[in-house]
Amino acid sequence: WEERLVGVKGDLCMNNFGLDQQEWINLEQKIDIVFHVGSIVNLALDYKTISSTVVGGTVEILRLCSSSKPLHYISTNGVFPLRSCCECTESPLSLSPSTSGLHPCDNLADGYSQSKFVSEQVLYEAKKRGLQCSIHRPGWIGPTLTDGTGNPADLLSWIIGVCVTVKAAPCTKKMRIQKGGESSKDDGGDEDEQVGKWRLDSFPVDVLVNFIVGVATYPEMYLNKTCPPPIFNEVYSPPILAIDIFTWLHENKLVDKFVSVSEWLKLIDSKAEQLTSRAQNKINNVTSSTTATTSTPTSSTPDDFIAAAKDLASFGSMFNECKHWLTDDKLYIDSNLREGLQFLSKKIKASDTTAAATTGTAQQLHIYPTLNAQFYVQHAKFLKQSGIVKGFYDFDNL
Repeated sequence: WEERLVGVKGDLCMNNFGLDQQEWINLEQKIDIVFHVGSIVNLALDYKTISSTVVGGTVEILRLCSSSKPLHYISTNGVFPLRSCCECTESPLSLSPSTSGLHPCDNLADGYSQSKFVSEQVLYEAKKRGLQCSIHRPGWIGPTLTDGTGNPADLLSWIIGVCVTVKAAPCTKKMRIQKGGESSKDDGGDEDEQVGKWRLDSFPVDVLVNFIVGVATYPEMYLNKTCPPPIFNEVYSPPILAIDIFTWLHENKLVDKFVSVSEWLKLIDSKAEQLTSRAQNKINNVTSSTTATTSTPTSSTPDDFIAAAKDLASFGSMFNECKHWLTDDKLYIDSNLREGLQFLSKKIKASDTTAAATTGTAQQLHIYPTLNAQFYVQHAKFLKQSGIVKGFYDFDNL
């Protein structure tokens, strides 16, 4: 792969991605198909802040694809509003406000979802004008099925990571009593009862990529004259309850106890303060030592502790901004996904038969996996062992 991959430095916010005219022409001439994955994924930012990248970048991608290049656009299941707000259809939506004065965008919870919604509307219009494209709406993109490698900085990883870090997980009052960790007098409030409804519907990244590439491999799945473009909602169904994941972490000795949500957040703040104190002690030791300049460097620096402490300290506010995603009852329309899976299954079986006849082996593509304890536990171990994100998950070794 190293020989086939060529990096081109650009900026989605800029005209022609900030490339000079010759570089842009080279892209137009050499690229056969486009997978638009670039975005700013931050649920705490508003539409105005990220629209130039998400929506503006999509417009630039469409310019690149205007010379008959197929486009496979990676959107999000966040384009569906809360079920309680309004019903959803897959019909192209009017870009003008409804008679109530509200636009469908107004029911979306954050700037990221709004910008992806608007980008999809741009693609609807481009499809009318002849663009070959498909839209993919993954939910949470999770770690790989094979070894648990995944994005250490998304909401799922942060929640699992802080549980492993403070060796405690949040749960309902009833569950704490059953586990013997709390007395019946303990009152965690309504927020604790919400923990029982948290859902983490991760879709393994390797499975997702295999499916998207599979769609691109068989153009008959998206080369059609109908409008809107074919849409695939890649979500794991049914979603797994966070309580089950926390239980698996506990059974595998990655967390020691169950606590209320408020106590969990206090433990996180306490760990941040502890790291800040350790950073100050390191600074004091260095400045007070006359042999500091000749001493053997340690594996960690005050900056390591401070960076990790800031990460932990920011978790509480980030969590409060984004926790609505954990209980969001979205409307999942997955008929196209199931049709796509059936289509690919037939193609894969046919190609496997050919491969078996010529090489004696057959390959399988797992396109709708069963997620279990091992999937989440191995991701937790990956986070703990990797020490990435400024040492956030590797406090014991700092």
